[in-house]
Amino acid sequence: MKKMLPKTCVLLTFVAGGIAVLACGCEKARPAIAKVSPEEVRPGSTVTIAGKGFSDKPAASVVKVGEAEARVKRQGADSLLVVELPKNLKPGNYDLVVTDRSAKSASRPVRLRVLHEVVTIPAGTSLKVRATDGVSSGQSRAGDTFRLALDQPLVVNGRTVAEAGSEILGRVTHAEESGRVSGRAELGFTLTELKPTHAQRAYPIETDAFHAQAKGTKKRDAATIGGGAGLGAVIGGIAGGKKGALIGAGVGGAAGTGVAVATRGKEVEVSSGVRFTFRLKQPVEVEMTGGQPVASAR
Repeated sequence: MKKMLPKTCVLLTFVAGGIAVLACGCEKARPAIAKVSPEEVRPGSTVTIAGKGFSDKPAASVVKVGEAEARVKRQGADSLLVVELPKNLKPGNYDLVVTDRSAKSASRPVRLRVLHEVVTIPAGTSLKVRATDGVSSGQSRAGDTFRLALDQPLVVNGRTVAEAGSEILGRVTHAEESGRVSGRAELGFTLTELKPTHAQRAYPIETDAFHAQAKGTKKRDAATIGGGAGLGAVIGGIAGGKKGALIGAGVGGAAGTGVAVATRGKEVEVSSGVRFTFRLKQPVEVEMTGGQPVASAR
């Protein structure tokens, strides 16, 4: 068995002025891919291609993933290529091919699997939300869920991860009717899920908690709001003392804007349209494709 050479030489014999001359015309072997690392990648990530027969001229090497062209970042002689994948690649299986433009030859395809792009929402990120459903200390129980919506787009490093109006799920953590706890009604809740508008998948989230307590006084009703930091504010009632109102400021990471919580008959109520700000306690990874959150079943 003959050993394969990197180049194929053809001997040519011709007569020039009666003298026989031997000439060698060399044709470069086609590129060959030995290994692609990693084999499962995300759009915009870096891939290392090991093999042989690659062009030693950076401009001559072309790497294609399906119909898209990857950018050659680094080249190691004729046996190594480091490339950056296009950021707009959609998830799926692709054929990766290395072409030597100068020799007009291409490698055999190697399969590459492209996964969804993942954007991480950092812990501490503020979520500005508004209530869609109403919730109250008199009617709700711990464990009950209710709907809210993002009041402002959620943007991470210039990317919109969830648009305004995206669904948020809240869960009641504590609810006591007036008269059951030293005569004071209490209501607490936190956020548990985020479902971006263009996605069918809901992502579990963990946020700080909201807590409000109605407090009866001789002159008027009032409500106290607090958070994990142990802060609170008591705001006096309105309308002749029959109804109290809580006007929010930053309290324990959760706050209202405008009239946030009302005490009606000494119950704590959150009505539709009330705005709050919560902060994430843990980072959240959101899968993206084509610049939008993934539209796939949970």
